[in-house]
Amino acid sequence: MISKVISKYLDKEDARSLQIQLQEAGINSIVKRHGLPIFFGGIINYQVMIDPKDNEPATSVLQNFIERSKIKLAELTKALTVKCPGCGSTKVVIEQKNSLLKKIIYYGVTIHRCNECHGKWFT
Repeated sequence: MISKVISKYLDKEDARSLQIQLQEAGINSIVKRHGLPIFFGGIINYQVMIDPKDNEPATSVLQNFIERSKIKLAELTKALTVKCPGCGSTKVVIEQKNSLLKKIIYYGVTIHRCNECHGKWFT
């Protein structure tokens, strides 16, 4: 009987990935969806459930999965960090378009400003 929840996830890909890793380790698991559907304004969550007798071998699989997730998150954070093209600094802010003229001229354009070299560039 599968009844112990070992992890809760917000997206289906992570839950399915953990289920595959558990199956490769010989542990039966179920991915269960719960929560309100999106058209009711809810967020669908996914749970990975196992049999309580498989708790010990599942713990090592879960720890490996968490470590890989942390590495993946660190790589994504590094890739999404905005750097100044002039000096390479990460102390970058998005400049506000306060005047109506700037809002019209730069509509759809993000203006970045570096706090180190005070350079500006557009994306």
